[in-house]
Amino acid sequence: MALNKFWSHWWGKLLVLGALLALGLGGYFGYSVYEASHTAQEAKLSEQAQLNKKLNPKKLVTQPDPNGQYSYGNDNSGIPTAKQLKTFQQSKGTLSQIGYAGTNKQPGLKAPISGSPIFVGASDKVLATGTGTLSANFKLGEGNNQLARHSFGGTPTTGDYVLGFSPLQKIDVSKQPKFYETDGTKIYTYRLTKRQVIDVKSNPKAYQNAVYGDTATKVTLVTCDEPIYGTINRHPDKRIVVSGALVDTQAFKDAPTSVKAIFPQVA
Repeated sequence: MALNKFWSHWWGKLLVLGALLALGLGGYFGYSVYEASHTAQEAKLSEQAQLNKKLNPKKLVTQPDPNGQYSYGNDNSGIPTAKQLKTFQQSKGTLSQIGYAGTNKQPGLKAPISGSPIFVGASDKVLATGTGTLSANFKLGEGNNQLARHSFGGTPTTGDYVLGFSPLQKIDVSKQPKFYETDGTKIYTYRLTKRQVIDVKSNPKAYQNAVYGDTATKVTLVTCDEPIYGTINRHPDKRIVVSGALVDTQAFKDAPTSVKAIFPQVA
């Protein structure tokens, strides 16, 4: 009787519906956090595996495949789940490696971008394994080196934006942090000075200009915008685009120890 009397009032119905809505939202958010953490853990294992692989200079390519897929966010399936990461990594096809890219922790970067292999194109297999190229004529240290890598946001199990290109979420380009590419023989140093967040759907022209509109000798880093801590938007509309000019080229053996440490793959 008491329950019927409670339900008969409008405020009673409102309280019950509000409680159900809160439970539903709480459950959805809880599952999203769990799923994001699971994905991040798998991505972390993948990154560590790549860091443990030694460089084989004979397997590096100098002429990228012109038939590769180079469009980040269109020719791939968005941010993969943990299961998809494994599936893409094990899928058929050959990965053509150009070199490595990454950077250390420094002013302007709260977390390092781990040294990752640069593979030709931006297919699911490439982006599940390392860093991809966004143009067919990519050569280290020449022209506009457009690079894409997944962002896995920030999760309770891995920390504050540490995986893939996730550190670009928090980068402070006013500090002009450096970014590095290497083929194991030379190291190319770039100074990152510009960061943009662009909605690809509503402003595709701005995105194209930001990534492809400059032929200067520079690096352009592209990843998905994942600003909500603890969750992953699998198909975000916004992209983070960070760029900067080439400022130095030197022999790998002559680079500072802190820079060489980014690439443990190079013996």
